[in-house]
Amino acid sequence: MAASFGLGWRQVAVGFMLLAATGMVAATYSIVAVPLAREFRPSRTVLMLAMTVMSGTSAVLAPLLGMVMDRFPLRRLMVAGGVLLASGYLAISLATSFMHVLVVFAVLIAPANVLTGPVAITVLLSRWFAQKRGRAVGIAIAGISAGGFVFPLVLSGLMAAFEWRVALRALAVVLLLWMIPMALLVVDRPSDRGLNPDGAQEPPPQAREELARAPISARAILTDPAFWMIALTVSIVTAGMKGMVTNLAPSTRVRRPRRQRR
Repeated sequence: MAASFGLGWRQVAVGFMLLAATGMVAATYSIVAVPLAREFRPSRTVLMLAMTVMSGTSAVLAPLLGMVMDRFPLRRLMVAGGVLLASGYLAISLATSFMHVLVVFAVLIAPANVLTGPVAITVLLSRWFAQKRGRAVGIAIAGISAGGFVFPLVLSGLMAAFEWRVALRALAVVLLLWMIPMALLVVDRPSDRGLNPDGAQEPPPQAREELARAPISARAILTDPAFWMIALTVSIVTAGMKGMVTNLAPSTRVRRPRRQRR
């Protein structure tokens, strides 16, 4: 089934593009933090609370929104996520205190991070792929790194051309134009088009086994030591990486050379 094969890999491309947009939040915060520090003068600890608030809220929302993804169309949820992310940067541009910034990261950007982030993309691609699932998810996840390369350049250019509030509004427009068309290309399941995972003529054995298997309860997951070991490892690695990336620009100080005494 060439149609299923092509449509499945189109979902991978969509996932790549959406993850590029959500992945840029941490990568660009280092740039956003500089004008926020000048404008509101928070301490360095408070300045970096934005990433802590987003990560903590995302962790709380992920299981809840994961259940929502099982019941409602992913396309609509991803469109909502794109709107929330763009609205978040628009709201930051209108903030009058740093507390407003923290609220925006909790209320708008954190839900967007779940609805268009790795959780949603993994759900989508697990429906479209069985035997090739690892490859498909791996290619899509690479979008996070791509976004971490492209969007800082875009935002730096906007910051150089405009005042920071105007630059964030322009970024919000870029995110809308980037994410909404991509989200509209999402097809929730191959069965919606009369197709099977992996482009197969019949449902792959792995897909049939997963459908026949009883769902794992949240209690069973939370009482499994292996889950907490994986969660702890991933949390430490992610915290270290995000901590480094988000502190780069604020930690860089340009030292002017001292004038030579005559």
